[in-house]
Formats: sequence, structure tokens, C-alpha cells
Amino acid sequence: MSEIKVATTVPDQFDSVDDKKQAGCFYENGNSYSYIVLPATNKGIKYWLDGTGNVTAKLVDVSGYGAAEITFTGVEKVDCAVAVDVAESQQLYVSYKPRVKKDESQQQMCANAKAAAALALETLKTRK
Repeated sequence: MSEIKVATTVPDQFDSVDDKKQAGCFYENGNSYSYIVLPATNKGIKYWLDGTGNVTAKLVDVSGYGAAEITFTGVEKVDCAVAVDVAESQQLYVSYKPRVKKDESQQQMCANAKAAAALALETLKTRK
């Protein structure tokens, strides 16, 4: 939490992958920005790369893992998410969203999502 400068976390259920509720955590830095981190066990990153829904996804690398960088189609500066391929039909989904201050570029938002995903991967590796 200190590395991504978030002060609070709240466990919750999120509709992020295939409109199915998944348990995850919401992290926030006051009104500046927030992250959602969740392990999705019902779909792999192919779900995003196949052009599902109103998002655009491209293949990227996060700490040596294949990942989908996900943005809303046709809009910028809303948020960015990264879905990391961690196992067959499973992904680690991390989204970054500015809350009040919206002067970050799409590239900066995606870099924040990737950095948080890399940190979450490090934590996952310790849980094996």
C-alpha cells in the first residue's frame, strides 16, 4: 500500500469479468485516485483480448507475465486496467482510476495499473 501511496482498503465484490461478482479489494488515496485488485477465477485474459464488450485491449508484459491492458473504447483519461495471465482461465485484474484530478494521460494511468499489478504479483508469489 505504501508503494502505490494508498491509505485505505476495503474488501468488496466487483463486476469486472463477464459480469460475475468477484471478491477483491478497493484501495484509495483520498479523493485523488483508486485501485481495484481482484483475482478472477472464471476467465483468462483471452476474454479481454478477444474484444469483449466496449473495451479495447492489447497484449503487454507485467513482470514477465502476459497481460491485457484494457481501456474503454473511444474515450481517454477515464481509467486503465491490466489483467495478468496467472493460470489457466484465471487472471489478476488491477484497475486504476483518477477520482478528482483528471490530468493524467492514458499512458500514465496504464503505467500506474501495471505498477500496482506487478506489486500484487509479488504478493501472490509469497502465498504459494
